[in-house]
Amino acid sequence: MTMSGRVLIVDDEIVIRSLLSELLSEDGYTVATAEDGQRGLECASNGQVDLVISDVHMPIMTGPELVAHLHDIDPNLPVIVLNSNPGHDVSQNITGGATAFLNKPFNLTDLRQTIAAVRAVPQIKLAQDFQI
Repeated sequence: MTMSGRVLIVDDEIVIRSLLSELLSEDGYTVATAEDGQRGLECASNGQVDLVISDVHMPIMTGPELVAHLHDIDPNLPVIVLNSNPGHDVSQNITGGATAFLNKPFNLTDLRQTIAAVRAVPQIKLAQDFQI
């Protein structure tokens, strides 16, 4: 399935960044990566991002902190949070502005379905905003 859009991947694990970047590029997305929340925020601040995929646990700025800052910049920006600690309560990330979450390890089908679902939400909201 070929998609389009600009995705920012924020994860301190280079293997995850590389894997997701390659996968999403093959799916037709333009991909940027950042190794921590601070750099992710810098990349997203220019407004040239349609979706952010972020890890929860990172140095400098955590995933929840990044989500809060991104929500301040653009409350409609979809953010998928990746969680590698099953004992960590990610519900705070959802209420803090994240759109969805996936537990690591995740399968690629779940990732693709989650991306499609969160990217559809703003389009639905936009269509509802313009109904007469």
